[in-house]
Amino acid sequence: MLPYTVITPAAIKPILVDATLRLHLRLSATDTSEDDLLDAYVDAATQYIERYIGYPLMTQIVELKLTKQPTEPQDLTGSINDIITYTIDDGSDIDGTSLSVEKYGILSQVRYDSFASGSLFKFKCNAGYTVDNIPEDIKQACRLLVMHMYEVRESVKVSAPDTVTDILDRHLLY
Repeated sequence: MLPYTVITPAAIKPILVDATLRLHLRLSATDTSEDDLLDAYVDAATQYIERYIGYPLMTQIVELKLTKQPTEPQDLTGSINDIITYTIDDGSDIDGTSLSVEKYGILSQVRYDSFASGSLFKFKCNAGYTVDNIPEDIKQACRLLVMHMYEVRESVKVSAPDTVTDILDRHLLY
């Protein structure tokens, strides 16, 4: 289960079904006959990667939950860009501008002066990479997963190639 709930899904994908992807799959760069299938594979690969690394790939609005009041700077998840609001257990929305997000590579840390008291905190965040800053190795992992799905269509259980997991392991939050 992902540590967040998607509120507004990403409007963009980490890779496009384009001539580059088709050539990667050893297809004609101009043959668009399988683009719908490839687009579905891009969606599936994106979901796989997000579940594996535990945070959103492309910019979207998500909700993160904490079940106890933070007492120090809180590591929420990777690729958090800003906090829109946070909600305490009585349902009160508090403006997120009192919080700041500091980025340390793939780790985002929320800093604050003080939190309202409560036992459940929900953070509505703008999270994910943009087309300009998504790491190239994540895009390559997505291409490799699409290629794997395209080439292995049998109804047998097969895992992701080791190359994909090796790439994604570098983006895990420990």
